[in-house]
Amino acid sequence: MTAGLAFGRALATIADGRAGPGDWGQTHHWWEAARVAWLTHREAATWDPFHCGGFTLWGQPQAAHLAPTYWLTGLPFGAAAGGLLFAWLHGAVAVAGGYALARTHASRLASALAGVAWGASGFFAWRMAEGHATFLPLAYLPFALLWFRRALVRDRAAAPTALLLALMVFEGGVYPVAIAALALGAELLASRAPWRRRLRASLLTVGLFAAVAAARLWPIAITMARHPRPTATLDAQTPLELLRALASAAPPAPWIHPFAFAEHAAYLGPVVLVLALLGASRIGASRRARALALASFVAAALALGDHGPLSPWRLLHALPGWGQLHVPSRFVGWLTLALTQLAALGLDALLSRVRRGAPPATRAALALAVGVALVTGADLVVRARAVVGPWDGAPLAAAPARFHLVTEANYLDAIGGYPARHLGTASCYDPLTFEVPDALWDGDVPQARLADPAAGAIVSTRRTARTLSIVARLERPTRVLVNQRFDPDWRSDHGFVESQAGLLTVSVAPADDRPMTLRLWHEPPERPWALALSGLGVAAAIALWLRDRRAGRRGGGRIAGLMSAEPAGKAGRP
Repeated sequence: MTAGLAFGRALATIADGRAGPGDWGQTHHWWEAARVAWLTHREAATWDPFHCGGFTLWGQPQAAHLAPTYWLTGLPFGAAAGGLLFAWLHGAVAVAGGYALARTHASRLASALAGVAWGASGFFAWRMAEGHATFLPLAYLPFALLWFRRALVRDRAAAPTALLLALMVFEGGVYPVAIAALALGAELLASRAPWRRRLRASLLTVGLFAAVAAARLWPIAITMARHPRPTATLDAQTPLELLRALASAAPPAPWIHPFAFAEHAAYLGPVVLVLALLGASRIGASRRARALALASFVAAALALGDHGPLSPWRLLHALPGWGQLHVPSRFVGWLTLALTQLAALGLDALLSRVRRGAPPATRAALALAVGVALVTGADLVVRARAVVGPWDGAPLAAAPARFHLVTEANYLDAIGGYPARHLGTASCYDPLTFEVPDALWDGDVPQARLADPAAGAIVSTRRTARTLSIVARLERPTRVLVNQRFDPDWRSDHGFVESQAGLLTVSVAPADDRPMTLRLWHEPPERPWALALSGLGVAAAIALWLRDRRAGRRGGGRIAGLMSAEPAGKAGRP
């Protein structure tokens, strides 16, 4: 419901095929590149020839075409409508997850406030508005935390934990899975389970996650090794600026940070922050309050960014692999989750004194709590709706042309529609760092040339997403220059592919007087093994779940009463 209200104005723009605004164009591009490969060309989606002179789709860290959620949204409905459905889905999951996580330590009413506050927070609203779709998988974090707590008691719970983490990776959630790793680590330290039990749960979860996510982790690791992305720590914000991002929906003026306000925004509102402060005041009496307060502190310290060599962000950034992350303010997503969970404790703490009083006082307290929850939720939904706005990007639908490269002044607006138009471009807006060859050429002309023009002529070229057929008439050996970036995973039926000035090239020689046909295709050698390992990982997760089924469900009952702040049945909780 929250997601539907926030995106209500977007419904009017879906019918004309309009895409999402901002960076949604980049997400739409990756989605459409895979969709064109699968539905139009009937081939594996491993290569994206439609921007940057061509780049791997198989190893693109932020691509989501192998995610089951993409198969339910972007694949059948297209990137425009599918992107909106994708956002709705994650908004609903965020609300449900925030509620479910809060139910382990708060009443139904307080948990409902926590769910709405997190799902409709500025963090999700601004990511949806600006097209930062790869941050939406953070919506799964509450459920991952819940299952990991159970994994500290039952082995079988490691399976859904690993599957949720893998889903983040499959959806292109680079930052979400990094944040989830820290959040689960904090949960591990806060647990009262024996260390042997904690180690077992961790190994099971990590092992299953690595196996299930192999079809993404393996190619991403290869791609990042070929195109490393070391980044400076870049940004820092003061505690006052962080507080303002949580309490105010508008950016301060002037804006002095290298990244846009959308990278910092995480509006929760003053009421949620005050309730979170009340919840934190219970650290002396509640173990969950202590854990949430610690998580809030760590997340806030990371979101503050680079404040010197001993700042948490600088230390984290120095660890292997973590140097790829370059916007510390994005860790505010973890902070908003912890604060909304504390707010649930705070709302129950506000009512705890009168809960045992006379019926009139209890009814008054309940009315006050309902009023606070409704007003706060309405405020968040209204502000989220204002931020998200209409789905008013450029239309994606277009008649496909004969493939060639173009240079357009409105590249960032047009990027989402290139796959449907069957056009490529040397323009490049990509999270990875690599060079685009200057030797690429524009125009509706053959997409291959001979290094020695006197050696013959190119008769025709035809390309799909991951294949290229070139017909040439040759008089002597030469090299064929292909109008795309070189990548070592390309194969040829006439020898090995090589790089010349950054272009993909193949050495060819005439066999007779007839025209020769050169066929090239993109085939990452690790693809069958990575897909097989992911399949085995899913099978192992299912087997673990079924093997432990007889052990029964974890202890714990439902919370009785709308205003009951203490969960019933604590037996077996870590």
